[in-house]
Amino acid sequence: MSTLGDVSDRSDSELVVGQSAYGELLSVVNSAGFVLDGIVFSPPDPRLAIVHVHGSLGNFYQQPFIRVFANRLAQHGVAVLSFNLTGHDGVSEGYTADREMQYIGGSLSKFETCLDDLDVLLRFAGSICSQVVLQGHSLGCDRVLFYAQRRSAHVPLILLSPCDSYRLQELWLDGEPISEQASRLMSGSDDDGHLNLVPASEYGVNGPDGWTYSIPISRDALLSIITGPPFQILRVDSSAQPVSNAPAFVYMGTEDTIRGAPLNEMTAHVQRLVPSAQVFTVEHGDHSLDGCEEVVAGAISDWAYKVGLLSES
Repeated sequence: MSTLGDVSDRSDSELVVGQSAYGELLSVVNSAGFVLDGIVFSPPDPRLAIVHVHGSLGNFYQQPFIRVFANRLAQHGVAVLSFNLTGHDGVSEGYTADREMQYIGGSLSKFETCLDDLDVLLRFAGSICSQVVLQGHSLGCDRVLFYAQRRSAHVPLILLSPCDSYRLQELWLDGEPISEQASRLMSGSDDDGHLNLVPASEYGVNGPDGWTYSIPISRDALLSIITGPPFQILRVDSSAQPVSNAPAFVYMGTEDTIRGAPLNEMTAHVQRLVPSAQVFTVEHGDHSLDGCEEVVAGAISDWAYKVGLLSES
């Protein structure tokens, strides 16, 4: 029985979901020696390169908007690079350049591994084009903001669906203070004894109408999040200090049900973090940009011209 339902009556074209986009599969190696696989969508002689950074348990290919962006932005001479980070998917076989294997992934890898990943991805993107932008989606927003902060990197930013992960975890725990959870995790050993995955009740997101998203994660990886940047930088009730003065574009949808904060509060917070940020709000837009990908891609190209990353000549 097919998990997609009965496909026997569908035409060949009906089996294909979303836009197609043609790119080149490539791999780079980070400073820890792990191979990061990804794809580069590039027009001839690109004038700008956007490095896409996926969210929690994400990967380089799964979000449909990546292909839409690649097709639309190529018309303006923009290359789109999308690569797996060390913390991609859930649990994955991670290989070094000499083919040694270690389990990695979003369920196991510490948050700060994104720094080494983005170091090599920005360096690689710079070999394609001198103008480079970092783009994050969901938890990828925390990653690119953390990179800009820690590396003091003056790199233009695109933030797609930033979230207040601290508030989302407060709602998930339903009463237990996060500080107490952190202390309990640091002192205890309530995990599976193999990959050190904690119980499903420890981490996740509550959505509307009883929808829940339990996130499988190890104790060390979870502690790197709840005691680290994801629970600090985009926490809207914190006293935010600017992390970058580079140009920035921010997409937020009015129907993003897992933002964790009201739209106006997140808008104000992001503009404190990145004072130059242009916030682009889409009515009925959701967390995954479903149905508004073309509109957002067009707004990004308009922004790139406005701030001088692209020129009409």
